[in-house]
Amino acid sequence: MAGGARAKKAGFPTSHDLMVKVLFGTRRRADFILRVLLADAAHELVGLPEPLDPRFAHEWLGASEADIVFRYGLKPGGHLYILLEHKSGPSRVVGAQMLDYHVSLWRRWGERQHGQLVAPLPVVPIILHSGAAAWRRIAGIAETIHGKGAALALARAYAPRQRAMRVQMHDEPLLARLAGNREIWAGWAAVIAGAEGRISLKRLDAILS
Repeated sequence: MAGGARAKKAGFPTSHDLMVKVLFGTRRRADFILRVLLADAAHELVGLPEPLDPRFAHEWLGASEADIVFRYGLKPGGHLYILLEHKSGPSRVVGAQMLDYHVSLWRRWGERQHGQLVAPLPVVPIILHSGAAAWRRIAGIAETIHGKGAALALARAYAPRQRAMRVQMHDEPLLARLAGNREIWAGWAAVIAGAEGRISLKRLDAILS
């Protein structure tokens, strides 16, 4: 049986994007990883993260979909939203993409009065980078506006600024912290290997099973 057909029959994902979703596919696995990534605030997170529908619909843009969205309760009260996006390599437009998702979260779950949003949601956007290529920083939205002249310079000056936590999945200190859970460490390593084309379907089957 061909590898792709075998994978489909076995129910295992063949893309590293799907592998990330499998890795975060249970609340307990997601909780372990997120508490490692959000170490400074982990003591304020209540219980297990609640998975939310990552699909957003815009009347003017159509549909878009983030990779993964979670919501935690907070000890001081309220909620914290976690927006996860996986990239296997650097992207110049990821800032605009994350801004779209960020605003979509506000529109969908934000507090409203008389139909109007009255307060933005607390959202932590996280980009998981599994590729080996260097990605020193996330390009700002202003950098995606090309062209010369005073008008475009003004547009760049006032372009919205979108920041995100960029997590390099190869980071050795991070791998050491994740090693406390062997199941998660194996899945995390599989995502890295899958992004680099260094994992066979047979080995992927074994890890994900």
